[in-house]
Amino acid sequence: MSANQTLTIPYSGLARASFDFWGSPVLTNNNGELYCPGFVGETYMVNPEDFLYLGLPLTRPFTPGVADVQIESYRDVDKKKAAGGDGARVTIHGLEPADVTVSIVIWTPEQLRVLQNIWTILFPKAQKGSPPAYDIQHPRLKFHGVKSLQFVRGSGPHPGPIARSRVFTMRAIEFLKPSQKKTSKTEVASIKSKYDPKTTDHPKPGSVPGNTGP
Repeated sequence: MSANQTLTIPYSGLARASFDFWGSPVLTNNNGELYCPGFVGETYMVNPEDFLYLGLPLTRPFTPGVADVQIESYRDVDKKKAAGGDGARVTIHGLEPADVTVSIVIWTPEQLRVLQNIWTILFPKAQKGSPPAYDIQHPRLKFHGVKSLQFVRGSGPHPGPIARSRVFTMRAIEFLKPSQKKTSKTEVASIKSKYDPKTTDHPKPGSVPGNTGP
């Protein structure tokens, strides 16, 4: 090979990063963020439905990638049923802390790095006592009045919905202080709507004064 010829090696001279990611090579750009050829996307989404705000000591306390937040809120219910009979006496107790599941789709190394930083805080290897409650914000959680969560379970990565993506799942319980107010109640009748019709399609004979003939 002559001195004027240049040997071209893919990605030679670029800053490589030692980072566990399902694509390669992982490189570092000028602002220090990680990237991988073929894995393109913004680290944070713009639509509030696509990320969860966490009250964490981070520069940007938002989940990366695309987050899907599911919530189930409910009350404690006690059913007492007589053997062989229909129906049951249902006693409704107070609200239970809501169950929340956050699924996060990740497809770039920078998204993964941000998630790892969050994961380390939410799911520490060693911890004394119960996990702390973190303030959160998301449109669906706001609808249910959920303001803070305790994260109790994490899983992933699992194959994602788009090519070469992965899904991480976080499960949390609403931080809901116990109340001294007694909320148990057993209903004995349903509440009628003010929009209930005043008459029926087939009134009883003699119940309508205007009907004087056969």
